[in-house]
Amino acid sequence: MPDVQSALDAESVALVAANSLATAMGTGIWELIRTGVGSVFQRRGHDAGAIESQLDGDAALVAGEQADTIRAELVGPWRRRLQALVDADPTVVAELAALIAQVDTGLPRESGNWIQTINAEGHAVVNTVVGGNQVNNYMDSRRGAEGEGPVAGEVRG
Repeated sequence: MPDVQSALDAESVALVAANSLATAMGTGIWELIRTGVGSVFQRRGHDAGAIESQLDGDAALVAGEQADTIRAELVGPWRRRLQALVDADPTVVAELAALIAQVDTGLPRESGNWIQTINAEGHAVVNTVVGGNQVNNYMDSRRGAEGEGPVAGEVRG
């Protein structure tokens, strides 16, 4: 796994941390992240209890039916709060990167297994790409006179 801190600069860490924070709400790692965020604010002179109370209120909202929508809506306000910390004290970047890494390693991963079934009949050509690029050099020669059809390397959906 790449070093999270080196992958994030001061301009993007607040956004990524806010996304991580919202993602962690309502999960098994929430208490750890909640306490960590409270500590980051407390070390900069903020009332950790007030921050944790705000976090608790936000996490309670995530417990409802619209959890994903609410998580997305919470990113903006937390990004602004975290960006203010980063602007006031750039050393916050390292602490937020550590919290991001905790969320990244603490949440369950999807299995990563994919099943894909492709059927072609007659003279059909089927191409598929999962996680890469597709180059179709042979398709350029079949291009119609009007310029219709895909161009080499082009993938149309």
